Amino acid sequence: MDTTELEAAYRELLDAARAGGFGPPAEEGGWSAELVLAAVVATDRLLAAATAEVLAGASARYDNAPATREPYLRAIARAAGDLDGLVAEARRCGLELVLLARELGEAAATPVDVRLLDGDEVRLAAPMPWSGMLATHAEVHLRERREALAALSGGAAAGR
Repeated sequence: MDTTELEAAYRELLDAARAGGFGPPAEEGGWSAELVLAAVVATDRLLAAATAEVLAGASARYDNAPATREPYLRAIARAAGDLDGLVAEARRCGLELVLLARELGEAAATPVDVRLLDGDEVRLAAPMPWSGMLATHAEVHLRERREALAALSGGAAAGR
């Protein structure tokens, strides 16, 4: 599978994360930069596990619910130690996903049962080709996370 877009999305996200200068969330209950990056790490772990199942020819499912749960995200952030540790973990998890995706070949068309939450709202609950899910991750999810980091830095990373 061609991972060019996925790799570019990670580069842009990690550039925004390394730029730093993050303030607190503007909205009460909003996510800090640490939670935003922890959500990327959690999502990447779930995507990598599903990708490994697709590669193994097993029946794969993807549900992003764990990546939306703050107790898990806070644990990821604490385990990373600090923002630099989170950036390094996000880079590692993204690289693992990219390396797995490169191996997909024709298996990228495999339909996978996908359930996507946005908060507690179900955005999608349907089978989709795994390549489509990975494209959505690159084009939508990683971009949204980069924009969230930009907002937390006063927009300094918005143009990346």
